[in-house]
Parts: sequence; C-alpha cells; structure tokens
Amino acid sequence: MNYQSDIAIAKKINPHLIELAFLQENKSLSLTEVQFGWQLATDLDPKKESCIILKTGRWTLLDKEAGEYAFAEMKSWPAVAILVHSSAQRILGSVGIGLTGHSHKLKVFSAEENALKWLDKMMKPA
Repeated sequence: MNYQSDIAIAKKINPHLIELAFLQENKSLSLTEVQFGWQLATDLDPKKESCIILKTGRWTLLDKEAGEYAFAEMKSWPAVAILVHSSAQRILGSVGIGLTGHSHKLKVFSAEENALKWLDKMMKPA
C-alpha cells in the first residue's frame, strides 16, 4: 500500500519497514509539510511498530519548527534511518539526533544500502 502527494510518499516495503520520502527539493520544508509526510507513515502503521527509512530531497532542509517536530516524531518509531545527500543535511541530522538522546535508534546515512542493512539489524530481535 502507498500513500502519495506532491510533498511526500510513504510505502510499506515489508511488514516491518516503511519508506517515507519527501519529494520537494532545494527548499526548506515547513512544519505543515513535515507533519503531512509523517502522517502518511502513521496511516500505514498507526501503532508505529515499523522501522522507517526516511529519504530527503536533494538540498532540502527543515525550518526550525519542522525540524523539532520531525525529531520528536522520529523518536516515536522503533528505528529511523535518515538518507541524506549533502554535508549540510548530514550535519543537521547528526546534531538533531544528538539532541534527541535517541542516537541508538536514529542514524544518518548517505548510502541506501547501508541504511537498509542497519534497519535490518534493528528489526531483528536481540
């Protein structure tokens, strides 16, 4: 099942993994846009039991309120791999993760393959 708009697309990759992709590029996403995207993921898994691979647009950043909301939302899922394209995105993602105190379940990646491997480990029971 997929949910899509011009802002974001969310799709269930497998029973334990959702791909959430923000489609806007070269802009700063607003709080409303970020809330909408995360709602698509929640519509797929209302109990928030899936892991998330979060794909960002190239050169896309978040305004202050959107960033605060996004990191609060990420903390409510079992694990989130954030796939980024630029050093600015990587730095902001890493700082945001550090501020959440949840670095064990939120991680920034530049390669999708590495993100999926990490999420696979996070989905397996210890």
